[in-house]
Amino acid sequence: MDEQEPSTTGRSSSQGESSSTRTPHSSTPPPPPPVRRWVKFLLAFGVSVAVGLAPLLGAHAIPLFSPLTDLVPDNLRRTLVPLTSALMGLAAVLVQWYSGESLDRNSRRKLLLRSILVAAVGALSFYTLTTFVVKSVDFGSGTSRQTGSFVVGFTRPNVDPCPANVSDVQCIKNETFDEAKIASFWGEGNITRAKLALTATYLMFMLGFAAAVGVVSYGETTENASNNHGAIATPAAATDFMSAEEAGRTDPADH
Repeated sequence: MDEQEPSTTGRSSSQGESSSTRTPHSSTPPPPPPVRRWVKFLLAFGVSVAVGLAPLLGAHAIPLFSPLTDLVPDNLRRTLVPLTSALMGLAAVLVQWYSGESLDRNSRRKLLLRSILVAAVGALSFYTLTTFVVKSVDFGSGTSRQTGSFVVGFTRPNVDPCPANVSDVQCIKNETFDEAKIASFWGEGNITRAKLALTATYLMFMLGFAAAVGVVSYGETTENASNNHGAIATPAAATDFMSAEEAGRTDPADH
């Protein structure tokens, strides 16, 4: 007699359906509320701030606006944008923290003036450095004409193919726009120092600017809170005054 094997089709299909509907994280418990709050704040300060500042940092182009990073080559901009984003996230943390602190108007005025001074010195220093160590070179012709930027050192050797009477721009052309050859000619350490100086002055401007905006934001928040407090307190005081007036005008014959 032929024995019939038990059918396992129904059981296997049900197991397949249950395994297909099971998500990889279904058995993972959610983090406790304090951790969820920490993650929320971390993403807000670390990601949302950077995304919101993308046009200012030059990570997202918008019409009729040119950020400071347009003054440096693309290879340096790729370093400046993430570094500045991280520092702006830290600045946002400080703004959030000091929003709960008590600072009088005198202290805010001093902080604002210092922040503006730092930002101004940083911006002027950055522009001065770009004048000396960032060279814009046109290449191509006709409709294919383009402009490229290169960081050079503070000094260069006056030897072939760039003697003393040859400009930095012509020297870059003589080096066939090759960044490796340019670094070899000016000296890799010399160019690295120029890039570090550009980075430091740019960050100096951005941090000073962020601090100045933070002080103004703090002052506006404080004034709005004071105005709202006054707007809430005034009707209550007026109501008490009117009640007292009505009580004083009550005719004694009514008692």
